[in-house]
Amino acid sequence: MLELGAGNGRVTRFLAPRSRTVVALDGMAHSLAQARKRLRRFKHVFFVLGDMRVIPVQGPFDLVVAANDPFVHMSRKKDRQCALGALARSLRTGGRFILDTHWLVPSARDGS
Repeated sequence: MLELGAGNGRVTRFLAPRSRTVVALDGMAHSLAQARKRLRRFKHVFFVLGDMRVIPVQGPFDLVVAANDPFVHMSRKKDRQCALGALARSLRTGGRFILDTHWLVPSARDGS
């Protein structure tokens, strides 16, 4: 399993007991340091500092998880397309991609 935007490991902690191997990718070294501390008991979780646009680990993965929509940090369409292409190349044929997003209905966005 590959987790994109792993951050401090909050979601990784949920995924770890449910997978033989978890590769947790994030672009922030300090966040990954927190995740390593939080999840040190899981020897099958590997933390990788890297960019989602050029995933620096070998696939293919059966499952790619992107919790809390890590794509939201990419403001340019070209960057999002690049990251989605890298993600697609990381999936095995028939693999699955889970994107968890936080979306509010318009009335909730403007405080109504």
